[in-house]
Amino acid sequence: MWKKIRSENVFLILTAIYMLVCFFYIEKHPLYSWDETFYIEPSCRFLTTGSFSSPSSFMPDIGFETTNVAYGRIFLFINAIIFYLLGIGIWQMRLLSFISGIMVLLLTYLIAIKLFSNRKIAAFSVLVLSTSHLFMLLSRFVRPEMLVTLFLLLALYLFLLAEEKGSKLLYFLSGLSASLSIDAHLAGVISIFMLISLMLNKVTKKELNYKFLLAATAGILTGLIWWIVMHIVVNYDIFFLQWQNYWGMVAPPPWNILNILLKEFQRYYQFFWVARPHRNMYWLLLFIISFIYLIKNSNKKSFGTLLLALLGTIIGFTLVVPGRNTFYLMFIFPLLAISVSNFLYQYYRSNHKLKRFVA
Repeated sequence: MWKKIRSENVFLILTAIYMLVCFFYIEKHPLYSWDETFYIEPSCRFLTTGSFSSPSSFMPDIGFETTNVAYGRIFLFINAIIFYLLGIGIWQMRLLSFISGIMVLLLTYLIAIKLFSNRKIAAFSVLVLSTSHLFMLLSRFVRPEMLVTLFLLLALYLFLLAEEKGSKLLYFLSGLSASLSIDAHLAGVISIFMLISLMLNKVTKKELNYKFLLAATAGILTGLIWWIVMHIVVNYDIFFLQWQNYWGMVAPPPWNILNILLKEFQRYYQFFWVARPHRNMYWLLLFIISFIYLIKNSNKKSFGTLLLALLGTIIGFTLVVPGRNTFYLMFIFPLLAISVSNFLYQYYRSNHKLKRFVA
C-alpha cells in the first residue's frame, strides 16, 4: 500500500496536515501584535459608521478620523464581511490571511504544473513555501501581504492559461487581477510590473496577438480605474490631504539610482542577514543558485517565463515600492519556491560531477 503512494502526494498530505494544525493554533501563534489593530480598525468602524476610518491608529487632523484612503478597500471590505458574519475575535481577524494562504499554496501548485508539467516539482514547491518562516507568519497575521500574493499569482496563472487557450477574456482577467492587487495593498503594483514584463517579452518575439495585448491592458486599466474611483474620486479632498501629510513619509527615495539601489538593498539585507539572526541566509544561497540556473536555461520557455516573472517583480520593488518592509518579499516567495524546487529536482535527476562527488 505504502509503495503506491507517490512522493508528491506525501508532500501534499504533509502540507495539508500542517495547515490544519496551523488553523487550530491560529489564535495562539503568532502572538497578537499592535500592528494588527492598524489593519482591523477601519473594517470594524465600517460596520458601525459606514466609513473606513481609523482615528485611533494615526495622527489627528489629516483625515483618518473620516476615512483611511491609504489601505486597500478590497482587503478592508472582505474583513468587514467576515466580522459581520462571524463576529470580531482573533481567529476571525486572521481568517482572511489564512484562507488567502491556502489559495496561494493552490496557485503555487497550479503554476508549477503549468510551467514544468511535473507534479513532484509542484508538490515540493508547496511544501517549501508552506514551511518557510515568512509564509507561516503572514498566513496567520492580520496584514494584506498574503492577499496581494494571491492576486499576483492569480494574474500569473490566468496569463499562462490565456496563453495556452488563446482567450481574450482570460488575458483581461489576468490584467484585472494584477491591478486589483493594488487595492489589497499599494505595494501590489509589482503585479503589474510582472505582467508587463511577460507581455513585452511576447510582443518582442511576436508571440502575442495585439488583440490579446489590448485585452490584458484593458484589464489592468479597469483595475486602476477602480482604485482611482474608490480612493480618489469618492474621497477627493481627504485623499490629497493624506497624500501630502502621510504618504509623503513612506514615499520612494529621490530619483537617484544610488538611493534607489541602496533602499532596495536594505530590504534584502534586513530579511536575509538581520532578521531571525542570519538564519535566512540558507534561503539566499538557494535563491541565488536557482536564479542562476534559470538564467542559464532561459532559452527554455518555462524557465524563461519564471525568470521574467521574477525579474518583473524585482524591478517593480526596486523602482516604485517604498520602504524596506521585509513582509513585501512574500509577494515573490512562491516564485522563488518554484525556482528552488525546480533546481533541486533537476539537480537530483542529473548526473552532475558535484553530485557524484557528494555521493
